Amino acid sequence: MVPGSIEALLHWWAGYKFKKGIQPLWKVVPVAVLWSIWKARNECLFHQKSVDGFDLAELVKVRIAL
Repeated sequence: MVPGSIEALLHWWAGYKFKKGIQPLWKVVPVAVLWSIWKARNECLFHQKSVDGFDLAELVKVRIAL
């Protein structure tokens, strides 16, 4: 079943039992995705820039790695 809201998705994600070795990494994923989308949105709205989906995905990967 797919969660019906961002809040429900985050609650589901927080309660999911990932393997112990990767649990800390997976806790970062939703934050990196949401932050990247928020920043891209602001670039579009306030600086009239366009955001490429591929570039956004790469940025998320970099943020997770850092």
